[in-house]
Amino acid sequence: LETVKRYKKQVKFVINKKRVGKARALNEAEKIAKGNILLFIDSDCIISKNSNNFLRTIKEKMKNADLLDIKKSVIESDSFFSKMFKYESLAGALTSYIFNKFNVCLGMCGQAFAVKRDFFEEIGGFKNVVAEDLEIGMQSYLKNKKYRYINDVELYSKTSYSWSSFLKQRKRWGVGAGLHFKRYWKPVLREC
Repeated sequence: LETVKRYKKQVKFVINKKRVGKARALNEAEKIAKGNILLFIDSDCIISKNSNNFLRTIKEKMKNADLLDIKKSVIESDSFFSKMFKYESLAGALTSYIFNKFNVCLGMCGQAFAVKRDFFEEIGGFKNVVAEDLEIGMQSYLKNKKYRYINDVELYSKTSYSWSSFLKQRKRWGVGAGLHFKRYWKPVLREC
């Protein structure tokens, strides 16, 4: 709440009295946003100091994309969790790089990405699913939208610092990926 007070003249905040879920909260934010490009960044992400002109770069890259995935790295430490997350981030970046080469996206890491408002509205915003980031990536693929991955700018994210939070997050990711695969394996197979 101190942050809200500090930035209330520059930022519009929506404070929910109870947890409404990420998808619903982001859909509510989209309704009050004004621009044609929606930029979603998780609260545990930090824009790299080397990412000069972050917003200008996003705007420029969105000229050739409907969905833009942004490079993410981990805030490194010597912890086991930091090292595991670094390997996961590298695997995600490689997958996004390959998707970019073929201009398709079957899913992405939703920590930081931009999407054109018209595409976002066309698909009805975020679905109330476990893996909303995989869902929006798949929708871009099924609707033949332009996907791009950029590493011109970069975000850093924090890692879990306990086994319980690490395992809880991996469980959610696993369930989300499983449900995503169950829902979309037939359409993807038909396309292939």
